[in-house]
Formats: sequence, C-alpha cells, structure tokens
Amino acid sequence: ADDVAAWLPANDAEPVVVVVDGAVDADLSRHLGFFDDGRAWCGSVADAPAEVLRDAGPVHVALPEVVREENMPLRTSLGAGCWTALNAACAKDAVVVWRQADAAALAAADAARADDAGDFASTDSPEYRVHVVHVRSADAGAAHARTVVICGDGANVAVRESFVGVGAAALLEEGTALTNARTNANIGEGAAFRHVLDAQEAGQVHLHHVAAVAARDGAFFSRALADAPA
Repeated sequence: ADDVAAWLPANDAEPVVVVVDGAVDADLSRHLGFFDDGRAWCGSVADAPAEVLRDAGPVHVALPEVVREENMPLRTSLGAGCWTALNAACAKDAVVVWRQADAAALAAADAARADDAGDFASTDSPEYRVHVVHVRSADAGAAHARTVVICGDGANVAVRESFVGVGAAALLEEGTALTNARTNANIGEGAAFRHVLDAQEAGQVHLHHVAAVAARDGAFFSRALADAPA
C-alpha cells in the first residue's frame, strides 16, 4: 500500500481507481461508485449499475465479453487485431468511467456554435477527472489492462492512466514485462474526453490501443508520457 500511495494524486477529492495485477482494488482506490450527486461513476465493470452498463453499449456485458468489440475486423486490418484479441481473451477485469449527459452544457455549446457561424465550441460542463493507476506488483510476463469510458452528450471527462511497477516488479530485468493495454471511449454529442497515458514501467514494454468514437461535435484529446521503450 505504501508503494502504491506514492503514485496517487495529492488531491484526496479526486476519484482514483487502483488496479493491482489486473483487478480493481477497492481498498486502495478512492471514491469508487457514484460521484457528483449520481451524475458520474467509476469502478470495476463487475460493480457497474444498470444505467452505466446501458450507456456502455456493446462493451457492457459481463467478462470476458466486456472486452469484445463488434468491429474487430477493422482492428485487424489496422494491424492491431492480434493484440486487442489477446487483451480480450486475457483481461481479468475492466475499469469503467461514466459521465451522465449534460443537456444544459450541450445546449449552450450549440448556441455558441450558432453565434460563431458553425465554429467548434467546447462544452462548459464541469470536468469529471479520474486517475486510473495500473499496478504491477511482482510477476514478469504479460499484463492486459482494459478501460472503458462513456461520455454522455455535453459531458466533460478527463482520464489519466498510469502504469507503474512496485515492489519486486520495480526490479524486474529489462524487457521481461509486457503491458498490453486497451482503452475505448464512447463520446456523445458535444462532449469532450481528454486521455493521458502515463507509462512509468521503465525498461519494460508497453503497448496501448486507444479507440474513440465521437458523435456530432464530440472532441477527443490524447497525450502520452512514457518511460517504457515501446
């Protein structure tokens, strides 16, 4: 727990989902479940309530189907099919981040866009920020992380995914650990999703397949910080 604490944000009010060796650890996490008067939720797919699963679309069913994608042939044609299929077969758990639609923010953005002759207008909905910390504690070999993000219409979501090694995992021989991660986002109309990949497993190999589907005027922003060699 002390090793993991060093990687957690200083802001105690920020939701944090800690995933240890592929499974969500509720004891180490902060603010799992509903947040902001029930308008946001984060946690393990195994604990996700009906309204969250409903909005998650084709990725909502119980494991291992939760990691299935209906458009896998497209992933194969892009060269990522073998890795996404391996993730689907081997993921132990999945983190779900959900933000309810914000009709008022969507209407305001639509009005601003109309005033600016069709130019892009970002949502002014309060940002729901979640830090997902994927922890490898001991074993070398492959780890398969899975994250699903659902941004309702007009919503504003930011997710930082950190990948760290602690304890014996921090001392593994270089190149003996592989992280094969996958993040999918469903972005509603006029919504915004910001994703930060923070790969801190120095000397190890990190593969991360990120896919986002955005509705009208939805926005996706991505940034990567990596100490891993791939």
